[in-house]
Amino acid sequence: MGIEPFLVASSIRATVGQRLVRTLCQTCRVAYVPDQAEVDEIKNTFGIKTPAAFIQLHEQELRALEEGVGAKEKEPSTNSRKVLRLWKAKTEGCKACGKSGYQGRIGIYEVLEDIQKMQQLVMTRQPANGMYKAAVKTGMIPLQVDGLIKALRGLTTISEVLRVTGR
Repeated sequence: MGIEPFLVASSIRATVGQRLVRTLCQTCRVAYVPDQAEVDEIKNTFGIKTPAAFIQLHEQELRALEEGVGAKEKEPSTNSRKVLRLWKAKTEGCKACGKSGYQGRIGIYEVLEDIQKMQQLVMTRQPANGMYKAAVKTGMIPLQVDGLIKALRGLTTISEVLRVTGR
């Protein structure tokens, strides 16, 4: 855009990415145990490549549970080694959701608050993918991972998260 990096860097206070996903109807949604092929696909799609990464996902789900995300569900959908259950829309829906299986929308987000590192990267004209990797290293939860956690909490589905995030 022709803007000098110092002007951009000094203006950054926080960055937020967001998308809306359809919310599962809490009246008729269906819980199921995913087979190993589906779990492997989830791990591959969401970049969960190591046991430590899966433990981190489980800890994020536990944090979401503590914060009341998917409050209807009192138990986590993961343990430190595997996915115990997922959720899907009931094919024929119900009266509450107009027979669609979904009712309403919920946001999935990525929020970057540790701006100092980003300001340094902007000043040195680092590429966007490098900035993104640095943001994740500083603790930003990526948009897709926030969606995955909300899917594990029974608020939406994996396919809905992937539909809106373009994967």
